[in-house]
Amino acid sequence: MLNIENVKMVNHGFDRFLSSLQEIDTGNIIFSDKFEISASDSAGTVHDRMMHIGAALVIKTVEAIETNTAPSSPQPEFETLKAAPKIFKETCEINWNQPAKQVYDFIRGLSPYPGAWCMWQGKVVKIFGTTIIHEPIEATETWYSDGKKKLYFKAQDAWLAVEELQMEGKKRLKTEDFLRGFRVS
Repeated sequence: MLNIENVKMVNHGFDRFLSSLQEIDTGNIIFSDKFEISASDSAGTVHDRMMHIGAALVIKTVEAIETNTAPSSPQPEFETLKAAPKIFKETCEINWNQPAKQVYDFIRGLSPYPGAWCMWQGKVVKIFGTTIIHEPIEATETWYSDGKKKLYFKAQDAWLAVEELQMEGKKRLKTEDFLRGFRVS
């Protein structure tokens, strides 16, 4: 299940994540595993990787419990634990006035679900993947498209090339496929 912690890990640009099996979230840790989060991972790819790691940890844990060889180590103590905040539609709106890396991480942290969005051409557009472009793009607007293959949005310090998007009421498409059927003005 995709949860707020997966989203926060990617949103904030973390590069590794610890997955562990715990006794009902409050007891000792039996087994844990960690993995790298690449700069191109999204919350969805982190979720999928955690799913496979978690499945392997469940099997390893059950086998260790059966043979009475399950290790046990205490969880780190935290002064205060906070409940994860709910994600609402309005918290998924892209703020293009932030640094490009922050916008990039925000988008990948909400991809594939619920999806980061912005208003463009009078419609809600969900953006699922971008690439940061540091080369200057001559444009008079906060966005630019060649009308054929490329669509860029201006962040505070760089442009982001949109790789995948979904216009409201339409299906999710690669940018090049989207631009074949949508006239930008």
